[in-house]
Amino acid sequence: MNRTRYCETGALLAVLALGGCDDTPPTLAPTHRLLDHVDTVTQNRLEQGSFVTIDGVMRPVLTSSRAPIARLKCGDADASRMLECAVLERKKLPRTPWFIIEIPRRQRRQEEGREAPRENDSKLIMFHQLRKRRTSIRLFEPYRHAVRIRPVPPVERRDVVTGVLEVAPGTVLQAWFGIEEPAWGADTVPVAFMISVIRGDGSVEEVFRRVIDPARVESDRRWHLAEVPIPVNGEPEALRVRFATENAADTLGSSLPVWGDPTLLAPEVAPRRPHQIVLVSLDTLRARSMSVYGFGDSETTPYFEQLASEGTLFEQAFTTYSNTLASHVSMLTGLYPATHRRFGLRKVGSRPFVLLAERLREAGYETAAFTENALLDSRVFRHGFGTYYENKGIMPGAGDAEDTFRRALEWARSQADKPYFLFVHTYEVHAPYSSDEESAEELALSGVPTLQKVESLRRAYEKEIRRLDGMVAELVVALDELPRAGELLLVVTADHGEEFFEHGLLLHAQLFDEVMHIPMLMRLPGVIPEGLRVDSPVSLVDIVPTVLDLADVPATDVDGVSLLPLLGGKPLGRTTIFGQNPPPPIEGRHASVVGRTREAKCRLSLEDESAECFDLVQDSGEMTPLAPEDRDEFRQLYEDVRAYRAGLWAGGDGPAPDTRIRLSDETDSRRRKKLRALGYVE
Repeated sequence: MNRTRYCETGALLAVLALGGCDDTPPTLAPTHRLLDHVDTVTQNRLEQGSFVTIDGVMRPVLTSSRAPIARLKCGDADASRMLECAVLERKKLPRTPWFIIEIPRRQRRQEEGREAPRENDSKLIMFHQLRKRRTSIRLFEPYRHAVRIRPVPPVERRDVVTGVLEVAPGTVLQAWFGIEEPAWGADTVPVAFMISVIRGDGSVEEVFRRVIDPARVESDRRWHLAEVPIPVNGEPEALRVRFATENAADTLGSSLPVWGDPTLLAPEVAPRRPHQIVLVSLDTLRARSMSVYGFGDSETTPYFEQLASEGTLFEQAFTTYSNTLASHVSMLTGLYPATHRRFGLRKVGSRPFVLLAERLREAGYETAAFTENALLDSRVFRHGFGTYYENKGIMPGAGDAEDTFRRALEWARSQADKPYFLFVHTYEVHAPYSSDEESAEELALSGVPTLQKVESLRRAYEKEIRRLDGMVAELVVALDELPRAGELLLVVTADHGEEFFEHGLLLHAQLFDEVMHIPMLMRLPGVIPEGLRVDSPVSLVDIVPTVLDLADVPATDVDGVSLLPLLGGKPLGRTTIFGQNPPPPIEGRHASVVGRTREAKCRLSLEDESAECFDLVQDSGEMTPLAPEDRDEFRQLYEDVRAYRAGLWAGGDGPAPDTRIRLSDETDSRRRKKLRALGYVE
C-alpha cells in the first residue's frame, strides 16, 4: 500500500512519501467554506449583505462587527435645534457603551450650507461613547430621519464556532482578518485574533494568534491573511473551529474586527477540469450585427471569429427575456423567467433560486463578479460571490468595459493557481451609443424616426461592437497568459440583442430575433471541439447545466440542459425553448411569451388570447404572422407556449404578473440615474 504523509514548511505543506519530502508541495483545493458551516443567524446576516470593504477590497465576512440598527426615541428640539434621543436596543443585543453613528454625507454637507459632490453619497461614520453607559444621545434635529445608530458588540462577544467538520490530514485553514475602517481613526483598542481547534473529546488547541492595531499602526490598515495548518494525525478527524477576538489592551474601548471568508483547503486528490471558469456577458449584443454570424455590413467581430476557431459557436442561441435583469437571472441560475419570476428590483430580499456562483463556490472554486451596476444589482446577484464589484459611475455611452475588464483581470491574476469562477459584465454596447448624435431613447420616444436616423444609430451601435471585440481580445489574451490557461473554460454570451425598427420599435422590447438571437461561444482546450458550429436551438438557461457538467457538479433544479451531447453530435432530446418580454412602450402591445423550435416560432399574449406564429424556414425575418391553426407544426408549439404561460401564472388562469421595472422601487440615487441613462424608465 502506497501511504503518504505530509510535512510542514511554515504555513505551507509538502508531500512526504516514504523516501522523504517531495520538493513540490501538493495542490490544495477548497473543501469547506466556513461561512456555510456556522449558525443560521450568521448565514442570514451574510445573505442580507454582510460584506466588508477594507482598503478597497470587499470580502464576505464570518462575523458582523456591527449589531442591527437600534431604534431612536427623540423628544422635542430645543432652541439650538438639538434633540435628546434615547437609544432603544433590541433585547438580544449586548449592552455596550459604544455606538456607531451613520449620517449620509450629502445631507450633512447640505445642512452645513455646502453643495455636496453629486457622485458622493457615502456615509459619514463616527464612533460615539455613551458616558456612564447611558443609552441616550444628542442629535441635530435635521438628522432625525437620516441617522442610523448601530451598537458595537464588545470584541470578546463576537466569537463564532463552526459545526462539526471532517478534516483530512494536510488541511490548511486560510482566513482573512482585519479591522473595519471606521475604527482606524477613533480611540479604539488593538485586537487579538485567535483561531482554535475543538476536538471531539472537548479539548481545545489554539493554532493561531495575531494582534493588529490599525488606529496606531498604518501597515495594519488592510486585510491580513492567516494560513494555518490544522493538526490532524493519520486519519481524517471530526472537529470544530473557533474564531475569537479579544481586546489586546487594558484600556476601555471598542473596535470593529471581522473574519473574512475562512476556508479549509486540503490536498487535491485529482486535478479538476476546468480549473478556471470565466463567463463574460456582453450586454445588448445581438448576433444579427456580428460578422462571426454572417451579419453586418463590415467586419464587426474579427476576434470572435478567432475564438470560434478555437472553440464551439452556437449559431442558434436565444435569450429568455428582452431586458437585463431577468435574462441575467436566467443566465446565472439555469431557470426560465416563469420559474425564477425575478423581473425587477422590488422585493430584492426574496430569492427562490440558487446562483451558479453558489454551486461552484460550494464545489471549491474562488468566485468573483465584476459588473457595471444598474440592473446587475448586488442585492440580487452577489450571493455566492466572494468578491462582487459594481462600477457605479455614470459614463457617456453607459458602459466602461476597459475599466471593468481591467479590474476582472487583476483579480484573476491575484488567484494564481487557484480554481476560480469569474463573471464579467459590461454595458459597453448598450444605448446610448457613445458616437450617436441623437440617442436611441430620444428617438424611441419621439415617434417614427426617419430611415436615415435609424441607420445612423445602427452604424454607431456596430462601431461600438467593433471596439468591444478588441477589448474582449485583450481580456482573453491576458487570461491565456495566466497559469493553467489550458484548463480555462471560457463562455461568452449576451443577455439580449437590440432592434433598429425592423418591427417598428427601437431598443429591446419585443420578441423578434433581432432582440432574442444572441451570441454564445464556449472554449475549453481538449474538451470542447475546435471550430465546431452548432445549429440546434439553445437557450441562456443551458449555460449553468453545461458549466456544472464540465466541472463535475450536480445540476439539480434547473430548466436548462447540458449542451455537451451536441458537442458530440447527439441530439438534446428537447425541441422547444422559451422566452418572454415586458410590455413594450407603445399603446396596444402586450407582454408576451414565445416558444420556438428550429423551424417555427409562436408568440402568445400575457393579457389575452391573441397569438401569432412564424415559419422560420420560409420567413426568417418574421414578417408574415400566421395563426396557430394554419400549420400542423404550429399546433404543438402553441400548446407548449400555453403551458409555459400557465407556469408563469403559477399553474392557473389569472392576470399576468407585473414585469415592468419601476424606478420608484429603487432608493439608491446613483442607481436611479444610471437606470435612466440606460433607458430603463417607468
